[in-house]
Amino acid sequence: MGSRALETQIDNLLSILHPQICGSLDYNNHMAVKNHNEVLRCFTVLARAYTDRLIAFLLQKLEVHNERIRIGTLTVLKHLINSASPQLESKKPLILTGMKFAIQDNNNKVKRTVAQVISAMAHHDYLELEGGETMMEFIIRQCALPCEPGTPKPHSYDPDEVTDENLRNMCDNILNLLTTTVKKMESVLWPFLLQFVIPAAYLNALAPVCRSLAFLGAKKEQTNSNEFPLNCPEKDLPNPRALLTRLMVISSFPYRGRGRGIPALRLLQVAAPIIHPRLVNVWNEELPPLIQHLEENSEDSLPQRQWEDKLLLLLSASLEAVNPGDETWSSQLSEEMTKHLSSYNSHPQEKGFLYKCGGVVLRQTRNVDVVRKQLMEILQTVRHTENLEREGVAVCIGFCAKTHLDDTLAKLEDFGKSDILRKSPSLFHLLKDKSDVDVEKAKSTLILCYGFLTLYAPEELILARIEKDVIKQVLNHFNTKVLGIKVETKDLTIKLSLMKTISLVARAIYANKKNHSFNFSRKRELLALHAGFDQVGDDGCFANSYPTASHDHLLSFTEAGSCAE
Repeated sequence: MGSRALETQIDNLLSILHPQICGSLDYNNHMAVKNHNEVLRCFTVLARAYTDRLIAFLLQKLEVHNERIRIGTLTVLKHLINSASPQLESKKPLILTGMKFAIQDNNNKVKRTVAQVISAMAHHDYLELEGGETMMEFIIRQCALPCEPGTPKPHSYDPDEVTDENLRNMCDNILNLLTTTVKKMESVLWPFLLQFVIPAAYLNALAPVCRSLAFLGAKKEQTNSNEFPLNCPEKDLPNPRALLTRLMVISSFPYRGRGRGIPALRLLQVAAPIIHPRLVNVWNEELPPLIQHLEENSEDSLPQRQWEDKLLLLLSASLEAVNPGDETWSSQLSEEMTKHLSSYNSHPQEKGFLYKCGGVVLRQTRNVDVVRKQLMEILQTVRHTENLEREGVAVCIGFCAKTHLDDTLAKLEDFGKSDILRKSPSLFHLLKDKSDVDVEKAKSTLILCYGFLTLYAPEELILARIEKDVIKQVLNHFNTKVLGIKVETKDLTIKLSLMKTISLVARAIYANKKNHSFNFSRKRELLALHAGFDQVGDDGCFANSYPTASHDHLLSFTEAGSCAE
């Protein structure tokens, strides 16, 4: 206990000491630093005798919306948490509650000090209490600060400036430190961190979050305590299929987001028991080589399409491992993947890959009702103005046709009759080169779908369908008639899609073992169309997806046709 004489002066002492901590500190000035440290020691002495008065004073100061006052107050709190832990034991809930004002501050300097306080709290068992998860959520939010440079900010002459990058890197390090060195944080972080894997707001935090989860999961695996069900009612945890979907998609471009691919795949491996027990052996065998492949490459050296193929093969092998004993799992996974599509509207490359994943799952889904339902829902999620989405959904359709050709053809025909393709552009609009963009782009998607369907469909079935079910539909959607008059489309995208589809059809026919008996009566018609496109040129619409030139398409088609004449 403190003396009564000192107790009467406590307010005066605090009003003198506190401003000295809140003032700017020149770390090059030895005396100033020494004085700063001595003032902090004074707070430690006061905390031992007048804990209630001191904590009430500091929490009141935290409510003041002023940079220097908040930073100074947080600096004192951090010091006390480390130096007067026994005296503050009963005040932990109060301090956690009082931090709510500080964690809402948007000032990066304040945020930096808040992060330091939270780190100190973690080392002294604060974060296991109610309100501790809120502190960790603050750290994750800073880890999620944008990675890519946005609008350049005016140059700051403040030597103490804290940039988003500074703050993000600091919080990355704090999360890693708390995960790997503070034993009691394991129960705080697992499975709590799983809540941040799915929400789009935390996309940029996925590298450190997955790294921490993979570390914690591996420790649980070593101690045979890796039974961690995701149906925890008090926590908003992702279901197993949502977790698989998210980790697969973010691994498709593995060097983005500060290299999130390797941590995501490591998390996938340790999470196998909760995603599905039958996946443990498959992923223990398949994932380490994929991780090693990423470690041996870089963003510049990794062949993107080959990498995506590796992930799709992993997904296919996973389905093969699960389906014999749990046929409903693929149906549920397909539905889950479809739900996720809209969350990638700002990331068309990842969305395109998710479409391909959806196609792999549908290909291995036996429930035809689910297949039909998901096909239509998938087609309705496409933003037809996005080239990568058009290609992604077309590949999805092709994969699905491998085992569900009739149902896939039927759903493409249904989609071709849907409202989005029913609009008839006026003659005035066509002549003025102002055709309805949505309709033309949707037709482009549909035409491309027929091309990939033909490429991936079973050899023994597709030849009989090419003319009546593929080419007929493709040309119906390509040829526009206004008042019974055929009018050439002005949309370059639909022309390029037709060129690509002609090439895919040619490849399918040429590679088919039964092509010697196939009489392709509409070959000349398509060759004439293709020849007319030689004047179009490529504006780059498919530069990333279709590197072959139009003459290569024509050559492969001519070769295919030579087998039929």
